[in-house]
Amino acid sequence: MITTTSVTNTMALTNNSQLWEAARRFLRVATIALSVASAGVMLSANDSTGGCCEGAPAGEVSYSDFNSFTYSMAANLLSGGLQVAAAYLTWHGGKDSGGEVVKCIAELIDAVTDALISSSFGLSLSVDNFGKCGGRRISGICKCNGSFCKGVRKAGGISIAAAVALAVSQYLNDRRELEEEGAQGQ
Repeated sequence: MITTTSVTNTMALTNNSQLWEAARRFLRVATIALSVASAGVMLSANDSTGGCCEGAPAGEVSYSDFNSFTYSMAANLLSGGLQVAAAYLTWHGGKDSGGEVVKCIAELIDAVTDALISSSFGLSLSVDNFGKCGGRRISGICKCNGSFCKGVRKAGGISIAAAVALAVSQYLNDRRELEEEGAQGQ
């Protein structure tokens, strides 16, 4: 027997599910955009050394001078691409009988993306600990390469925002699934 209360609860659940799904989709797109933006900022991070070290010729410092920053840029580009694949799978691939497989693949992609983004921002924010002067390694590259370091730090900050967007998206998905399971149990 269908009661007014059960119809009202079902309508509320549907509205909540739609709200959770809309927010989750927005955050997934935000994760893609932020990952790609972080990579772009890292690509543009460079500065003139201006001969800031005694005896070293003036030159240019770039993310590509450091393997860690090259990894950070590549990790962000890869995570953006993986999130595009996950978005496609969750929005278009879960409708058929293979829905559970698609869901598992999307969750695996989310886990890999989380690892890539997390490792990326850690490296970007440690820029003060990297440096070269006249071919020898020194600490404190930021003492004489301010705009380079600002760019790398900005890329790290954008990566943190991408990680937060991904985490909140995963939370909203879990919350929606719990509500749907709870409604089915009533």
